[in-house]
Order: sequence, then structure tokens, then C-alpha cells
Amino acid sequence: MFSLCAKYHDVVKVIGVDLAGSERRPTGLALIDDKVISCITLHTDNELMDYCLSRSPDLVAIDAPLTLPKRGIMRDVDRLMYKLGLKVLPPLFPGMAQLTLRGVKLSKELRVKGIKVIEVHPRSTMRRLGIISRIKFLTELKDRGYLVLNNIRNVHEVDAIIAAYTGILHLNGLTERVKGEEGEIVIPIEVSI
Repeated sequence: MFSLCAKYHDVVKVIGVDLAGSERRPTGLALIDDKVISCITLHTDNELMDYCLSRSPDLVAIDAPLTLPKRGIMRDVDRLMYKLGLKVLPPLFPGMAQLTLRGVKLSKELRVKGIKVIEVHPRSTMRRLGIISRIKFLTELKDRGYLVLNNIRNVHEVDAIIAAYTGILHLNGLTERVKGEEGEIVIPIEVSI
């Protein structure tokens, strides 16, 4: 199932971000550059911006809502994800509002600097690729020749790797956009068994 991923060109530079709702909590970042993966955990918005801008990525893939619903707590794109069997938390659900506001702010700041940004959902990526665990995902990447430069320190860095990988698939035309009037989430094309 994961084999669809072997058909593309890897020579792109993508940063994945597993964004925390607060600067006090850890945010995982992963840079995938020509099949080489490096990870870091940062906290502040300034650190995140400096990291992204200093690496000149082709794309930044963020695991956080990047838009707000027009009313209520859920966007139309979240409802579309549910219809696909991909469960996401509503952006204004208790505990998610702060993350959403931070995601909206970060994505706007990156776009102002000329960096392309997409919203991704690592759990949905894994489901679409038929991968059941983060460890299995990392094993599959290593089997495909990816090299992790440093020790992965936490689950946030793993989710950032999955986010970055979704970005690589996106740049190679192997994703679809689940799109509504209130936002869009990029997921891998469904793999047929």
C-alpha cells in the first residue's frame, strides 16, 4: 500500500510542523531534504519562523487547523473529512481554539514571507497510506532510503516527519485536497488494495 510513494522525485525540501497550542509546549519540526530527515523541537513563534525562513523550504506542511469556521466550532472541511472516515478535531473545540489561532497566525506570517503552506493531518496520512503506527511509518521511510540524521526525541517530531512527508507527496501530485469554503486539508490519494 505504501508503494505509491516510490513513484516520485524526492529532490524537494519540505518542513513539517506538529504545532503546539502554546509556546510553553513543544512543537516538533522536521525537515526532509533529498531523503535526509532532521528533527528539532522548538517552542516560540519566533523560533518557528526563524527555523522555517532559514531553510528556504519549497513547502511547509502544518498539523493544525489553519482557518476558522464561519460559525460554530467545526469547519465544513472537517465535516468532509468525517465523511471520508478521517476524524479530525474541530478547530474551536475546547483545547483546540488556542492551537487554531496559533496555526492561522503562523501560516499567514509564512505566506507573507513567500512560503507555501498547507494544512495536513498526520493520522489521516497514515490511514490513507495503510500504516497503523508511527514506528511502522518510520520503518517504511528507512526502507525507502530515507536517512534520519539525529535521534527523534518525541512524538511531536514523528508527527512532524509525517507532516513533511505529506508535503513531499503533495509536491509530487500524490495527494488530494479535501476542500470546503472554510479551508482545505491535504491528504494522500487513497491507495487501492
